[in-house]
Amino acid sequence: TMYNEFTMHALTQMPDRERDRVETAIYHTAVAKKKTIIGICRGAQLVNVLNGGRLWQHVDRHGNCKHDVVYVTERLEKRVIAVTSDHHQMMRPNIKAGRVLAWTKRSTIRSTGTTDDPREPDETDPEIVWYPGTKSLCFQPHPEWGLKSCENLFYDCIKRVMIGL
Repeated sequence: TMYNEFTMHALTQMPDRERDRVETAIYHTAVAKKKTIIGICRGAQLVNVLNGGRLWQHVDRHGNCKHDVVYVTERLEKRVIAVTSDHHQMMRPNIKAGRVLAWTKRSTIRSTGTTDDPREPDETDPEIVWYPGTKSLCFQPHPEWGLKSCENLFYDCIKRVMIGL
């Protein structure tokens, strides 16, 4: 229920409620102290939900792979950048509170848990979301996996949200 879904998809793992409880408490403490929050992969999904977003419980074509994202810079320039990916869930951002900084059009199926929905041709898969009100950066790719373009993108996002470069 934390992720605002009441029917679990067959591929969704059982939640680690203690981990969610602790990480949620850390999130609320950081927000109260006006600290910047950075979540990677599962952390990005959790922080997205804590900012009023939701999750697609299952998407295809994001598991253990490299793919391109479209990143919009602070100057509104679009750059195509290769990132690493290993997730079967996908952020559904709260677009009233957050901004999608990077996306891809990789998945063909998205599931809410009760139905599998084909992705519409114009829909995108959000990969990086920024919530300025809570200073929360949700970075779904894996910058630690050694792909330099993904690592550089991660550091660019950190500079952008933390020091406004």
